[in-house]
Amino acid sequence: LRLDEGLSRLAGALLRCRRVRLLATAEVPLGLSLVGTAEKVVSVAPLDPHVVARLMVRASPRPLLRSELDRTMRRFAADPPGAAPHSNSLLACLSRHELVTRVVRGVPSRLFRVVPLLHGLSLDQLATQLGGLEASPPADPHQG
Repeated sequence: LRLDEGLSRLAGALLRCRRVRLLATAEVPLGLSLVGTAEKVVSVAPLDPHVVARLMVRASPRPLLRSELDRTMRRFAADPPGAAPHSNSLLACLSRHELVTRVVRGVPSRLFRVVPLLHGLSLDQLATQLGGLEASPPADPHQG
């Protein structure tokens, strides 16, 4: 059974129920042709990094530790003179961490695929495994 066939069968069964509505979200158009349905593609802007950080903290399977953000906090301290001041709160630091800025990049489906992996990995370990952490610090996404 292919994925699109399985989705079609599930959607078809749900559509036979009078009061059920089906909303499917995806990163790309689904292209499913079901009787009585229409696909509407809506582009949604990426989530703000602060929103991603807040959702990550709330959905994390374990408490996120301030010590996991030490490297990010050191990067704050290394900002050039005259740079806008930053809060060093957990959420502010997390919003600038590579896991948020380079891996999740504001895409909700990526966030919800990444969060369960925090159960056994630190923020840096997960960012490294998913290709978001490099040897040199990334450019600040909040600077123009």
